[in-house]
Amino acid sequence: MAFVFDTLIAYVVLTCLFVLISVPVLFHKGIVFTIIGYTLYFWFLFFPAHLFFGLFAGKPWTVDMKLPIVIFASILLAICALSLFYFPNQIQTRFLTFRTRKITRPVRIVHLSDIHADNYGVREAHVVSLVNRTNPDLILITGDMFVTPYEYNRRGINAARRILEQLHTTKGIYLIEGHHDEGKVHRLVKGMGDKVKFLHDTHDYIKDNDNTIFLFGTSLESKVTAHEHKNETDSYSIYLAHNPKIRRNLKDSSFDLALFGHTHGSQVYIPIVSYFITGKCRHGLYEYAGIPLYVNAGIGMEGYLAPRIRWFTYPEVVVIDLIPESSEPTN
Repeated sequence: MAFVFDTLIAYVVLTCLFVLISVPVLFHKGIVFTIIGYTLYFWFLFFPAHLFFGLFAGKPWTVDMKLPIVIFASILLAICALSLFYFPNQIQTRFLTFRTRKITRPVRIVHLSDIHADNYGVREAHVVSLVNRTNPDLILITGDMFVTPYEYNRRGINAARRILEQLHTTKGIYLIEGHHDEGKVHRLVKGMGDKVKFLHDTHDYIKDNDNTIFLFGTSLESKVTAHEHKNETDSYSIYLAHNPKIRRNLKDSSFDLALFGHTHGSQVYIPIVSYFITGKCRHGLYEYAGIPLYVNAGIGMEGYLAPRIRWFTYPEVVVIDLIPESSEPTN
């Protein structure tokens, strides 16, 4: 009982502290973490410290619990270390291949999402290296290039610009807005010329000899249904949106592929619980209305005051190879 009572007091004190810290974050649109999320995480982080403090301070409940306390606290610290340093840095490269009659030569597309740049460091440089190593024809980014709020994080937008400047592609980079960079993407792409194009409920054609790819990029809360846009049936058409919930707009459309981000693969994966947080389309390849769609787990993590953690959800670079129906897939 002494252990339970002492723990309860510590929990109440820490919760009050981190609720006060977290409240200002809730006023920034697009922040996914709630007060509950913050307090639970920081409680999880500080609980081992509380156990060790009780152990070394000679609390009554530590007399018969020394070994269990050391083991349990060590496990919690190991989990914290893995979520902070291991999973966020294990960037995966995933390859997808689609055969289509609508192209005459292979086209390589790299899909990035949710980079959430705070600053340009080792992770960001690694992402650039991974992408450039694949020699893409086209790079598509489905939102959240930097972290909210822009006004307090100029380093974030500068890091995002540096990433875009260092990416190499033969047919350009196309991006749409996410929750964090909503209304600010024009500042990001300013001065980059034709290398980087921003789609906002607009479309573009990428032509390469006999190949034509039609891109349609949505706004964050797009009300425009895909079938209202007349894309040529002979062009390979790709639909870009940030939130997978917008997939409803694909109904009755003729798109060949749809790309999404936003979910971070749930970022902290907990079986069953993650399903209720992110919905059916958490991460990976799905099909909707006969159209293949891919939900990217993203590169970064929620920012600002949110802890930069991942748990059994790896950041990823997705390489999509479009090949003629008669060709063999190549990586």
